[in-house]
Amino acid sequence: MVLQRNGVLPPRETCDLLILDRTVDPVAPVIHEWTYEAMVYDLLPVEDNVIRFNAETAAGKSESKEHMLDDATDELWAELRHAHIADVYTTLSKRMTEFQDKNKAAKYQTGKGGVPPAGGMSTTNIKALIQALPQFRDVLSKLSMHIFISSELKTVLNSRNLTDVGGLEQDLVYGDKNSQDLIKYLADNSANLDPSDKMRLFMAYIATHPEKLDPVKRQQWQKVARLDSQDMSTVCNLAFLNVAVMKQPGSQAKSSMGFTFKPKKKKATYRKREGREEQYALSRFDPVLLDVLEDALGNKLSQEEYPYVRSPDEGDDFGANEATRIASARTNKSAISWARKDASTTGPQSSGISSMLQGLGLGTSSQGGRRLLVFVIGGVTRSEMRAVHEVAKKTGRDVLLGSTAVLKPAGFLSQLRSMGTAVAE
Repeated sequence: MVLQRNGVLPPRETCDLLILDRTVDPVAPVIHEWTYEAMVYDLLPVEDNVIRFNAETAAGKSESKEHMLDDATDELWAELRHAHIADVYTTLSKRMTEFQDKNKAAKYQTGKGGVPPAGGMSTTNIKALIQALPQFRDVLSKLSMHIFISSELKTVLNSRNLTDVGGLEQDLVYGDKNSQDLIKYLADNSANLDPSDKMRLFMAYIATHPEKLDPVKRQQWQKVARLDSQDMSTVCNLAFLNVAVMKQPGSQAKSSMGFTFKPKKKKATYRKREGREEQYALSRFDPVLLDVLEDALGNKLSQEEYPYVRSPDEGDDFGANEATRIASARTNKSAISWARKDASTTGPQSSGISSMLQGLGLGTSSQGGRRLLVFVIGGVTRSEMRAVHEVAKKTGRDVLLGSTAVLKPAGFLSQLRSMGTAVAE
């Protein structure tokens, strides 16, 4: 209040804070997300935002290279990271064709008469282009890099049958298919699937269909999927995220750390949005956070599910009428930032504190309304980062997302595995 009285901070709140935990959505960390960034971090070897790979040099030798996935240094990455993978393939192909059309040297390198070879430009063709057109080295290098990355993704998709797996995951989440369809698919294809993908299929179903598993069925599913007991225990550890996994009235989840709690039987619901399936069959899934953000920005959040930390009727010393709408902690349910880059900031410039706040984008409200800050305890997924991006773009509001970590599916499964056994075999 002293800072407000001295004019360092605004006289009333300029943003809303919403605090969630990972139990808000147990499906988002395991379902396959089909946007470019999410697929790169899920399926390719990326560490500290750097992707490493072996490339062929002009002399025909293999050379280890790396590329930083960063908006500031790679405009193409910034443009494509939240795009559906099908759009990424189309965009990259279009960009290369446009470049060839505008540059005679590029057309010459393409082939006879400037006609592109069947299947598009190979990495060898692109390297020849880079050598022939040194003035376009940076543009072509970035384009070549993303063509390579997208090609690697396609290889993984085909080798792991992920198009079929992803379609089944979304069918299970939205109730278009049931456990019989799941078991039949695994019985027919289990030998050709990666163990982690089979675990993720089980988890997508269990998280949206509470108490469908019992000890006998657990053993049967494990056998059909050719998983070991540790894999199945990891699947059942969704109980730590308040998922009622087993048909055991009164059962409690207990971790190796000693804490216990009783999972809730409430079924997680995922809203179908018009137009999603019409665009791409694998673009139906949206994380629960998207619904939460839309409700928060529309002032429609349930106060029972999202109770206030500071009630609106408490007001402030200045008698402000504009109450804090969302400062809340999630108690009965159960990341790293995305802020609109064009956010305007105005306000006092006379102190180091106000300058710091403005640098963080927290000094004043945005043109479209109060800012919304969301913090997810336990990690945030890239599908949730995509949801924040979509909502901010659609509403024109500043939405910032923070968390204790950015989750990758493999890391999330590893964390669940390390928590001990939530459900007895």
